[in-house]
Amino acid sequence: MNKCLKITLTVDRMEGFLHTIVQSKARKCDLEGVVQPVNDSQIRIIVCGEKENVDTFVDLLQREAIKDVEIEPFVKDKDYRGVFRVIE
Repeated sequence: MNKCLKITLTVDRMEGFLHTIVQSKARKCDLEGVVQPVNDSQIRIIVCGEKENVDTFVDLLQREAIKDVEIEPFVKDKDYRGVFRVIE
């Protein structure tokens, strides 16, 4: 069963976080979606994939230097074509 989430994170430092943490963990979990900065300390992630893989991704993210996390269900409105992209 597929699951999609919209995740908003507040992080201590943005430098390298999008590529080295978020994108690499999403690829490791075989997920698709996008991540983009909202401001200097906040990022928004749209992630879709198998339920177990999405749950694993969220667990991996929560182990990082994150101050605040908001997670909400998301209805997939785009075809991400099986890729997880960083939008800067």
